[in-house]
Amino acid sequence: GLNALAGRIDELAEQRDAPWLLTPHAGEFRRLAGGDVGLTDRVRVVQEYADRWGAVCLLKGAPSIVAGPDGRTFIGSSTPPALATAGTGDVLAGQCVGLLAQGVPPLEAAAAALHVGGAAAERYGATHDSRSMVATDLLDMIPRVAAERFAQR
Repeated sequence: GLNALAGRIDELAEQRDAPWLLTPHAGEFRRLAGGDVGLTDRVRVVQEYADRWGAVCLLKGAPSIVAGPDGRTFIGSSTPPALATAGTGDVLAGQCVGLLAQGVPPLEAAAAALHVGGAAAERYGATHDSRSMVATDLLDMIPRVAAERFAQR
């Protein structure tokens, strides 16, 4: 995963020849950034490293933040506690990759995946105890939520 980039991310950022999108949680972000980075001002720090790495960075947490190297930033409006479940970050990364494969630019892919994933977790919590949610429950909700949110008009 992302931990394989720790200690090499600056070098890899210089060598990259395509846009990239990173989806770390706070611990992974600290390892990528060299370990000694405070996250009290999460928005500023994510913006700084997105610019430094030339990457779109989606820092998972409450709230989740998407920052692009161009300075544009989105703050997730929905980060339900159910998303702090094993595997939900993998679902989020899969959503991002699916959108990228359809030609959606990285910043927009990350913001859309964050929005839909949060809404799907909220939808699950409306009818179930959110403490019981597992990552595969999101897989059932995402297509319906995405269809509703992004229906062609």
